[in-house]
Amino acid sequence: MISPPCYVPRRPYNISAIKPTKPLFVFFLATLLFLKESAPSNSFFVSATVSCIQNDPEFGDSLCVKKYRHGSFCTAKGICSNPFRSGCLRNVLPSRFTKLRTCNSDDDADASDRGECANSRFDYEEVRILSQNWESAMLSSWIMQIILSELLDVPSTLETSMPDTSFNFYDPDLQFSYSHISYLIKEKMEGSIGHVHM
Repeated sequence: MISPPCYVPRRPYNISAIKPTKPLFVFFLATLLFLKESAPSNSFFVSATVSCIQNDPEFGDSLCVKKYRHGSFCTAKGICSNPFRSGCLRNVLPSRFTKLRTCNSDDDADASDRGECANSRFDYEEVRILSQNWESAMLSSWIMQIILSELLDVPSTLETSMPDTSFNFYDPDLQFSYSHISYLIKEKMEGSIGHVHM
């Protein structure tokens, strides 16, 4: 075989010499456990808001649990609540994850008193993730929010670039709003960290 004039052969990588870090291993293990526990019933994937009738034995709380999972109940608005309001991992893997998610700016002032979230032990500023306007990016942003809020104790919210819309994974009404635009180039250049109103 004739080598190109500037070709310098590289030594093959020794895969056995690469040692994963402990946090990466813990994250990988948590993801596998989460998928294993949620896959049989397919109860992790929520597609839309479900209407219900409060205090009805058939179309009340029992319907919400059947459609979503344990932890959902029929609200006064006549819709099923978000079963992951206080945390996804603690709902799906209660024997392994018991701590509440970290509160964020989308939570009301009494959310920690009601036991929906806990204030961060660290003095981190909130991370705002642009959810973008296609499903794969949107679901990836949910995963990032779960990792930040439940594993790393960092407050995080999702930006939709539109006022009065939400794509927060912990939204009590399970709103699923597409972002107005894909990339906030101008806001990124200016360093804007607040809600973006277009």
